[in-house]
Amino acid sequence: IEVVISAPMSVSADFGVGFYAHDFDSPGLGASPLNWFDTGSNNSLVETDYLFNVKPVGTGQAFGTDTSSSNIHSHYVGAGASALTGYRYSGRMQMTSGASGIGVTILSQFPTEAAYYRLRRYSGTSFHLSAVGSTITSGTVDTGVIPVADLWYRFVIEVEDTGSETRIRAKVWEAQSAEPVDFQVEAIDDGPTRLVSGTFGVWASGSGSKYWDDLVAANLDPLIEPPIDPPFVPALGTPGLALLIVALLLTPGLFDLRRRRAARA
Repeated sequence: IEVVISAPMSVSADFGVGFYAHDFDSPGLGASPLNWFDTGSNNSLVETDYLFNVKPVGTGQAFGTDTSSSNIHSHYVGAGASALTGYRYSGRMQMTSGASGIGVTILSQFPTEAAYYRLRRYSGTSFHLSAVGSTITSGTVDTGVIPVADLWYRFVIEVEDTGSETRIRAKVWEAQSAEPVDFQVEAIDDGPTRLVSGTFGVWASGSGSKYWDDLVAANLDPLIEPPIDPPFVPALGTPGLALLIVALLLTPGLFDLRRRRAARA
């Protein structure tokens, strides 16, 4: 990708195996992105497909909502979304009012069940981790970042099933600032209702407009090693073959073999 350097910034590359990325520069304004499922207020599971759509923000476009209803969602419901596990969800979000509630969800059971982990903030609070349909049993859940209206904030949230517990790590920072080295949130759910798979989405509540952009979901699996180059075997009739034959004939073992054959003759 091309990165325009207009101010001091930190740029990093994630070579994990990605399965979703969208900058919402298409479709057109007012349209709903493919495979996103909007649901109504108060954690409703009923589809309400006009709540979230592509909106103008500054000189570009983003995914957003102007609705002031409480606890509304949109979730990615593409093929296999409900079975996703062990992934990293990142992007940026912005609100136009200090009273806005804005956040993202991960390992969500929507639209079949109101259960997920959520990185969110609401009026006057900082971004923090909460759970719906389960419980955070230990760890740090507050980022300490209190957002300001009309500024973009980047986020990274990772979730992993270890077999005995679900681990959630997250960080949030102002988009024009350097990414924090450490995660601000490191939490564990090892209870009987812990979530181990599910999709990702966005959450909103209260006044003002709420926007999300540059959403990326990627596997946490280690990088796939590049293929090992096969050993060089020169083709017949090439100079390389002659060099290979000379090298073999000059080895001590082959000299011994030639001497033994000469002695028997």
